[in-house]
Amino acid sequence: MKTKTVIQEYEVRWSLHGEPPQGLPRVLASELIEAPATAGARPGELRRLYQRTLRELPRGYSLCWNRHKPPPKRWSQEARAKARRAALQRRAQARYPLFADQIIERELTDRPDYYAGVKDTAFQEEADRQTERLYQALREGRLGLHVFRPWWPAEVAA
Repeated sequence: MKTKTVIQEYEVRWSLHGEPPQGLPRVLASELIEAPATAGARPGELRRLYQRTLRELPRGYSLCWNRHKPPPKRWSQEARAKARRAALQRRAQARYPLFADQIIERELTDRPDYYAGVKDTAFQEEADRQTERLYQALREGRLGLHVFRPWWPAEVAA
């Protein structure tokens, strides 16, 4: 049986309010690691590099960790509408059995978009696209350490 994997992301990121000083980028370095879904944070190269060069790091930057799970399967608009109407029917019949038909009719009239399954999913879709890009990088073998701007002197990095 194949174990589920997630992508763990380490970043040396600006963590204070406002912009980083002296035109430094918000993210100095990033590392993506493939890990079993049941595992906690795995130490990577970036974490070791951060610990070795902590005194050299500009103030305001910190090591951040994030876990990216595969995007979930989303319901279609039709499935969402069917489930919402069924829940309305069930609630109305349970609470007001004599007036259930009137309550259902009133709800369908008052909130037609909701019971048609309409939902603003732009934010979710963008998040799913970003996560899918990470998993595409995993499939193509492009995970690993990326340093966008070195912050350490030459003798420390060796």
